[in-house]
Amino acid sequence: MQNLLLLLFLLISRTCFSQSIENTDKKEVTNIVQQFFVALEKQDTVIYKSLLFENAQIWVVGKRGDKLKTSVRTFKEDYTRFNPKRIVHEVPLYIDIKIHKDIAIAWVPYELSVNGKFSHCGIDTFTFLKTTEGWKIVNCSYSVEPDGCTAIKNVYPNKNF
Repeated sequence: MQNLLLLLFLLISRTCFSQSIENTDKKEVTNIVQQFFVALEKQDTVIYKSLLFENAQIWVVGKRGDKLKTSVRTFKEDYTRFNPKRIVHEVPLYIDIKIHKDIAIAWVPYELSVNGKFSHCGIDTFTFLKTTEGWKIVNCSYSVEPDGCTAIKNVYPNKNF
């Protein structure tokens, strides 16, 4: 009977421990997403670089009329073009994190304004890898949806992080 209780205790404690690690990782990944938005608005290249994997990429998808438009660039291209006269304020409406071992994704509906003027809504997807330095962004793909805000906000109401 004691052996059975010991086995049961070990199984329960292992499950609790793995959930604790997953919760810690989710908090870390969520924090990086939030730091990303701060770095973007402040145009802080030091913070920005600290969040990114070397050669991390950005993919963009949007529609112009009936045509689908895509583009790709590196984050390095992004932060070398920061302009203090162009303040980008991106507000996450919701952050959903999925983690498996050393890979994670964040699904982040957002609303974006430039210099205080509404620009568009969309979905950011961040891909992360866990390195010896912690979680790093290796990719961000996002949609640009100037007319999609109502649909996005109906599905992902702002949770006010």
